[in-house]
Amino acid sequence: MWSDAAEALLPVITHLQGQGLQLVLAHPERVAALQCDDAVIDCLTEMGVLLQLNSWTLTEPKDSANYRTAARLLTEDRYFAIGTDLHKSSSMAKRIDGLKVAEQLTSIETVKRLTISNPRKLAGL
Repeated sequence: MWSDAAEALLPVITHLQGQGLQLVLAHPERVAALQCDDAVIDCLTEMGVLLQLNSWTLTEPKDSANYRTAARLLTEDRYFAIGTDLHKSSSMAKRIDGLKVAEQLTSIETVKRLTISNPRKLAGL
C-alpha cells in the first residue's frame, strides 16, 4: 500500500510532467519505502518516471537492502540510466567498481546503454 508521502507525489509528478519535464528518480534503490514495495516503483515508471541507478550502490555488501534492490532492478532492466552521483573525486574509484559489477550482473552492452545511449536521449543528442 502506498504511504501518505508517496500518495502526495502523484499530483506533483503530474504537474511537473504537464510542464514538459522528464522526471528522473535518482537512486531509488536507496529509498527504504521503494525497497519493500514494488507497487510504488511500478506506478512511478508507469507514469513515465525514469529510474537512475547510483553505481556506488553496487559496491555495498551484497546482503544489504540497497545492493539487493539495485541488483534486482538492474537485472529486471528497470533502470533508464546509471549515474556515478559524484560528489567528491576521492570516491570515483568505488563508483567505477560499481560499473564493473553492473557489467557482471548484465552485460557491457547494457551498461553502455545505461551510461551513454540513454543519457544522450535526455540531452537531446
